[in-house]
Amino acid sequence: MSLFKINEYFSTNLVGASCIHCVNLIGKRDQLIVGGENGFLTVFDPGEKEKEQDATIVQQETGRPVIEIQSGEFLPGTGMILAILSSSTLSYYKLIYDEQDPSRTRLNELFVHSLQEGAYNMCLVQTPNHATQILVQSVGSDQVVFSRSSLPSLHPGPLCYCLPSSSLITVNGGFINSVKFSLLASGSNTGKKITFDWTMNLGDNAISLATQDMPPVQPSIIVLCRRTMYCFTSGGIIRWQVRFECIATALCVYRVPETDNATIRSVVATNINTLLIYADSKLIWNCQTQEPPVQLLVSSYRFSKNSIFLIPKIQVPADNRFVDFKAKITEMREMEAKVKDTSNVEIKSSPFNFDVKLGELERSSIDYSSKGDAPVCPVHLTFHNLRDSDQIFLNIECQMATPSKQIVIERARDGTNINFGCYVGEKLPTSTQVTIVAHAVPGNFSFYKQLRLPLGLMFHSSSPDRNAKYKVILEIDQAMAPLNQLYADLHAENPQSLGLRVYGYDATVSIFGANKSSRYRIQSEYPSLLNVVVTDLGDRLMSNLPGVNISGNLPIEYASGYLEEYFGLEDKYSNEKKQVEARSKEVRAIEALLLSKAKNAKLDDVTHVETLLDKAHETLIALIDQLCATQKRMESARQSLCSLLNLAATIMRWRNLEATIDGDVITNTQQSIRERLSWLAGSRDATKIIENLCMTATNKDMGMIEEKEEEEEDDTEKLEQVARGEVPL
Repeated sequence: MSLFKINEYFSTNLVGASCIHCVNLIGKRDQLIVGGENGFLTVFDPGEKEKEQDATIVQQETGRPVIEIQSGEFLPGTGMILAILSSSTLSYYKLIYDEQDPSRTRLNELFVHSLQEGAYNMCLVQTPNHATQILVQSVGSDQVVFSRSSLPSLHPGPLCYCLPSSSLITVNGGFINSVKFSLLASGSNTGKKITFDWTMNLGDNAISLATQDMPPVQPSIIVLCRRTMYCFTSGGIIRWQVRFECIATALCVYRVPETDNATIRSVVATNINTLLIYADSKLIWNCQTQEPPVQLLVSSYRFSKNSIFLIPKIQVPADNRFVDFKAKITEMREMEAKVKDTSNVEIKSSPFNFDVKLGELERSSIDYSSKGDAPVCPVHLTFHNLRDSDQIFLNIECQMATPSKQIVIERARDGTNINFGCYVGEKLPTSTQVTIVAHAVPGNFSFYKQLRLPLGLMFHSSSPDRNAKYKVILEIDQAMAPLNQLYADLHAENPQSLGLRVYGYDATVSIFGANKSSRYRIQSEYPSLLNVVVTDLGDRLMSNLPGVNISGNLPIEYASGYLEEYFGLEDKYSNEKKQVEARSKEVRAIEALLLSKAKNAKLDDVTHVETLLDKAHETLIALIDQLCATQKRMESARQSLCSLLNLAATIMRWRNLEATIDGDVITNTQQSIRERLSWLAGSRDATKIIENLCMTATNKDMGMIEEKEEEEEDDTEKLEQVARGEVPL
């Protein structure tokens, strides 16, 4: 009899369990996956909490009895995947875990392999150069290996059949390949790997592929890439190439009848609405189109032959005509007067309008991809006075998420209603303001409205944080209103402190009140959230305390810091962009070198050039990733700076001062923020820019003139004293 016994940490009862597997799917702890003969998969997480009675995360039915469970990274970049073996299939599942709402956790089936013979068991095969493979053994002792690797290219490219060489031409992943068609027919029965007759690295993504084999033209293969057009012989030798300064979109190769010219005629469409007509590599002429072409074809029109229409030469008669310049000047002045009169014409107001009504906050449903438990605010629009218009284009501009920012309403009439929801989405919102713009056609009427959504749509009450970095203090001239009275809709309990947390995020804003000084202190670690809370607090104070005067400190120090940071990011972005352009030119030069070596009939060893190309390409991709990261940091700094400028403008309006600028000065513009603000403020220093832009000149007179007048009065008085002898010289 043993002196030791088992100490049981976790246990549960399952009916029909057939196998168990242990793997780390969530956090830094192991989970248990149990499969059953009834087809159920159950995932337990016993290490999440101590003494957990029911540690079930998810239980899902697969519809097939489970024989064995394995886990691994079967496809690079997908993370840990579960492989479920049943008698007739091998299925792959991935656990989708929602930390905010564990009830949404599920097992997502990625793909399924059907087995020709009943399976018995399986094992994992680790290879150094490939993803993890699975070896399945059937009841007849047959072994089958399953392996899945990443695709060689993002999407298939064009293909065509070359008649002179009886080969199939394909372009995938920047490579053009040629394979004999007869070899394809014989290789489909044997299952062996097909070897290409020849292959070539294009260095670009192919868009279109065509062949030209009608005498007297030499059989050729024309490949159109985004910035290059190549011409190959049927044996893979480059005849000529053309590089474009824009992006090509379509190709059409045609032949001019009744000619003995051995040139290849082609038409190339570009993204700048241009058609380029080539004879081999020589540009014959070009023309403009109204829209960017996506496909080109040659056809006949009313049995017309190929024609070139020329504008006839118009000769100006040599006789000298008399011009009355006085009459011309009089006519010009009359036209200028008419233009001036038309500029003073008042634009008639449009009768078209709509009403906006906000509904009660409701819980999110499957129709909205809200963050966590964020509610949804329904917005109801009713349109009036459409007259002859029957189509409405609706644009919604807001920081909150909506199912769609652009809505088109067909067959609209007076009284037409439309509803949409606003909620907290995948991007942290910094404002509750919504701008709705509607345009009705064919009457060409426009109307817009601005409104603010309830604060409860964005925040819910939480514990306040007194150690937050960014602070704004508001002072009123009346007794302090309790916070639980001001924020009764958010179920505030404490009259002197309140914490607000954004739904689905760790971003919080805290409000503290002081009875003695009649002040409110707003704190947060996210300066972009200060404006929305301060503005809402001011509106609540004005509605609860009639005639109250509000003043506060301007966030000049915070705005200066973010503006200086943004200036540095702008310079960094400009330098990184120059590096990306330089590396792009380097990659193109290496590609040109590789193509020039490929022109030779005897193909040289280009291994060193390909190695250099791979290294340059990796460096370029790394620089592009760094550029994108800098751009995201710029967007975050711009968002915080915009919120702080709006906050400064709001506080200045409360103090009855004229706000020089707000956050709109740095939004909706492609101009450099440094150049834009430096021109407005007359300085290039970040602190001075903010100070100059936040100052308000209440006196419109020039200060220097008043100072000179005072000096003149003083000088006159001194002269009079000298004349009277009162002041000794």
